[in-house]
Amino acid sequence: MSRFLKFVLLLLAPVLIISCKDEDDNVIKPPVTLDIIESALTDPNLSIFIKALDKVNLTTTLKQTGPFTVLAPNNDAFNTLYTELGVTGLDDIPEATLTNLLSNHILPDTKLSTSNLTSGQGKGYQTTLATGSAVPNTNLNIFFDTTNGVIFNGISSTISGKEDIEATNGFLHQVASVITLPTVLEFLSADTNFDSLESAISRPEQTAILESFNEESNTPLTVFAPDNMAFTALYEELFSDLNDPEAAEITLETIDSLVLTNTLSLHIVVNMNIRTEQLKDDTITTLGGQTITSNTSEATLTDNNARKATITTKNLQATDGVIHVLDKVLLPKK
Repeated sequence: MSRFLKFVLLLLAPVLIISCKDEDDNVIKPPVTLDIIESALTDPNLSIFIKALDKVNLTTTLKQTGPFTVLAPNNDAFNTLYTELGVTGLDDIPEATLTNLLSNHILPDTKLSTSNLTSGQGKGYQTTLATGSAVPNTNLNIFFDTTNGVIFNGISSTISGKEDIEATNGFLHQVASVITLPTVLEFLSADTNFDSLESAISRPEQTAILESFNEESNTPLTVFAPDNMAFTALYEELFSDLNDPEAAEITLETIDSLVLTNTLSLHIVVNMNIRTEQLKDDTITTLGGQTITSNTSEATLTDNNARKATITTKNLQATDGVIHVLDKVLLPKK
């Protein structure tokens, strides 16, 4: 081979490599022709889900343009639900209950693949078509976490190989469990941003606080929930207040139980589902009678020690109340 020909081949090699790569990247996918209902009908494991949608006329909704993201429980998930409810089938579930339950699996006006959910922080909240008992005509949220697969509300995961089914009007993801309407406590348990708060509520001597979440006479609830970083900052603040370099480190376990009870109570409002658009520049009476002060223009809450917390995430709506995330732990009057 002549030197000239070798030179020409060397020049062409990068072009040939790029050309081959472009062909690989531009693989033509078959066009999406089925809508969400038609896609679900192709899988016999979703037969109960389809029957349930038909029973409450949600099939018509999911035939519309959307877009929708639908989390479809398979037949095993529904059979498990029947066992948990003590029923034999769909006909034993009141129609209104079934409608709202199925609606909790439909995310309107959004077309989300699992890669969409994984992007960003890999966890967060979306809005469903379901509504709760706390406030009429207000849609519930659903929490997703992609740390280990994709899990919704801490109880139902997507099924490998059955997710990301693209339809003409959205995405269909098959899930392993029926996703029941979330409670405030279930959000606090599922979302790892609330691990410190959950640990505080779960301390043995805080049984009364835990029961206040489950007491039906207290609902609806409004919970101002400090995140993990807020608790870390609190421990540092309390340690600094000791002004003693030889003092033991402050942790959740070292906080006096009565102080902790009063602190947790300060973040709970009973018999009210207060969304941020309903907040006023006024005092709010919390569980046990303590008050905090709201400033709507700053989106802050101030305790009686003039300590100010900012609402960083608002209106996480559960069936029995609403959560607002705080960047600081409020403290009872010293």
